[in-house]
Amino acid sequence: MRTLHPLLFTALALLLAGCPPEFEGDATGECTDLADNDKDGDFDCDDDGCAGSPECAGDDDDATDDDDATDDDDDDDADDAELVVVEAEIVAITAPNFGFDLATALEVVTLEGVAREDVVSVAWSSTSGDSGTADGVQTWTIADLPLDAGDNVITVTGTTGDGEVGEAAITVSSTSGVAFTSGLVLNETVLFTGTATEVVAEVWVDATAPVDAVEVGTADPSGALIASWGPLTDSGGGLWTGSFVVTESSEATLAVRAFAVADAASGATPAVGVTVMDVPAESDVTPLLTIAAEARDVYEASAPDIDPTAARDAAIDYLLTESAVTSVGASANDGYGLWWIAEGIGFVMTNNPAGTRGGGSPGSDLPRTVYPSTGVGASRGWTVTSQGDVGRSPGSQPRASLPVTGNTDALAIAAFNTDFAPNDETPTLATTFSNHACPNLTNPGVVMNTAATVGAFLTQFGKGVFITSTHGDTFFGGAPPPNDWGSNNAASQVVILTNEAATVGSIMANIADVMSGRLVIDTGAPPVLAYTPAWVTAHAAGDPFPNSIVGISACRSTWNNTMSAAYLAAGAGYYYGYTDYVFSSYAQTRTTAFWTNMLNRTTTGAAFAVMAAPNVPDDAVSPAFPTAQGDGTMYLGAGEFTNGGFESGAADWTDTGQSSFQTNLSLPGYSGTTAPEGTQMGWSFIEATGSNYHEWEHEFCPVAGSDVTVTFKWQVVTEDWSSCTGSNPNWLNLRVDSDEGNTEHWAVTWDEVCPLLTDVGPAKQTGWQDASVTITAPVTVNPGNESLAFSVGGWNYDGWYGLIDDIEITE
Repeated sequence: MRTLHPLLFTALALLLAGCPPEFEGDATGECTDLADNDKDGDFDCDDDGCAGSPECAGDDDDATDDDDATDDDDDDDADDAELVVVEAEIVAITAPNFGFDLATALEVVTLEGVAREDVVSVAWSSTSGDSGTADGVQTWTIADLPLDAGDNVITVTGTTGDGEVGEAAITVSSTSGVAFTSGLVLNETVLFTGTATEVVAEVWVDATAPVDAVEVGTADPSGALIASWGPLTDSGGGLWTGSFVVTESSEATLAVRAFAVADAASGATPAVGVTVMDVPAESDVTPLLTIAAEARDVYEASAPDIDPTAARDAAIDYLLTESAVTSVGASANDGYGLWWIAEGIGFVMTNNPAGTRGGGSPGSDLPRTVYPSTGVGASRGWTVTSQGDVGRSPGSQPRASLPVTGNTDALAIAAFNTDFAPNDETPTLATTFSNHACPNLTNPGVVMNTAATVGAFLTQFGKGVFITSTHGDTFFGGAPPPNDWGSNNAASQVVILTNEAATVGSIMANIADVMSGRLVIDTGAPPVLAYTPAWVTAHAAGDPFPNSIVGISACRSTWNNTMSAAYLAAGAGYYYGYTDYVFSSYAQTRTTAFWTNMLNRTTTGAAFAVMAAPNVPDDAVSPAFPTAQGDGTMYLGAGEFTNGGFESGAADWTDTGQSSFQTNLSLPGYSGTTAPEGTQMGWSFIEATGSNYHEWEHEFCPVAGSDVTVTFKWQVVTEDWSSCTGSNPNWLNLRVDSDEGNTEHWAVTWDEVCPLLTDVGPAKQTGWQDASVTITAPVTVNPGNESLAFSVGGWNYDGWYGLIDDIEITE
């Protein structure tokens, strides 16, 4: 068979440098398992290590089909593309570090994971020479696995009752004395010759055991530094980041590591393979799109709605005759999925029956990987230990007393509203987000249909909430691409479709993402660009998710842990999706239920429990369930007040009392009393001596028991200051009001005001003062009836003003 660009395979070989040598065929079944076990770019019978193996008998000149998927074995077609048949992952690693490679100062590591429902045993082996059996099967643990110094490749093997075997692997580098807690993340893993490229890098170090310096550079096969790209900077919380401009003059494969020094100790992360290649020309891309269009024509001409398997096989037969095609992939069942690699570019072909959010229906008897541990469709609220929390951004950690989203910025993308309407929940949810005051989600609207470009999807990074309804599927499996393309799983990868047309122009504009496998081409009508887990990992470098809630309402968005792990490792706190090909009416109801509960200030786990009930799939043909991974105790952050700066006048505020509440840029007639920023501030005026008061209040909905910090600016302006030497009962205060009663949390009295007063025309003013108040949110029967209230009042003076502006809360 032909192989993908040889430099990509060399990169993988360098990734494993320093490990004991292995060869294809040194273990039973390796010559027929459709895997590149020694990571040299050759598979099974095409690898020299399998020469002489009984499974590889045959000279390609007989009637048997012994090394490819076509029936033309009598013409020595060793260079034809290979058909790779895949199915659901048999076993997967979920922790530590969400299954991604990492480095650690520990001498032992504990692995956790899941297995497909028909798996009966899970075993493990390590390049350290140790091996054993995992504790558990469908959810399994390998506790205190010993590590040698340097790289340790740990392979977990699941075996089904029928004897089928599947593997998952993780590289853990033991760096005694240097407390790395993640692997190295690079935003670019493909560089083009002669092109200056900015490479952004990040790595995590245990903040309690800081290192002296961290640098990134290329390494030799032994793991030693060859050439430094530059140093990283401590960004706080254990995150070290940096960027470098890298220019390579010739094609090469580089092994890039992060190196750290702490006192007299040093260590390095596992290597990241970086390929340097000539940039493809437009003339190289055009024929690949022609092949994709012709494959789609062959597929459609074979009546896929009547016999999808026959249509898929017809497309496979066509693709296997094309010299540009390296590998073709298909599901092991009668599903619709079809994938191929052509000149290093990935293509996906799906069939979209009306009403579904992805490819076709795969049949109800397909074995599935059980996510999460308590069964298909149930919630898994991971603890810090079991989710492999290392490697997340500082903003991804629980703050104050509760885990909440790092901000309330929201993004909603309805990429295929035309396909899904009227059962597309995303536009309705976007409107709900925009109109909801407490918690207040800052939402600019919804991105729809062809506006949902790659660029639009890129704006999800940094958002506290990201939701999308779009098409999804799983891409390829086995070998060759996934390990080279940054997935943490050797089998199928989830792909999420944008609605940006895949043209020569859009492909060339995203060529680095395309050639690294971060973007693939979905061959629909028209073809569009779709992103893989590696795209999430790469683009989160330097811009991680702030403990976000991510919801991808698409087919197969939780088919396995590839996409969810990428989001969680990139800083998200919670991720939900659907296990299989899901109908829009089902997804609309379930997704809406989740967000209705989240907006009522329930936890992610409680909201998901409602989303998952009843625990039945959408129908008997396409058995899709909602599933979720991440922290089940998260809440939406309360965020800033709507109109906390009064930029919309008195909107969203309710005022009561005997005096006056207004908003304006300044107090009329008093210089120096303008708003500290913006064009508005809020103020109340005590008009006359006597029992005057005024208060203005805003809906307030912190999570019961959480610690909320309210910051604001205040000022007092008074026309009567003659009695500052006495004690007077005038006040400006802050309260929390509820059905159970009102509680004062901050107040400034006249005795405190007087020393601050300075002249301002015919009156005196304190000037703008800063205040910060921490409130433990009360437990109330009716949380929706709570409010935050500012009040001014007094008995002794007339003609004084209480000013407030720039109110913000942090939960």
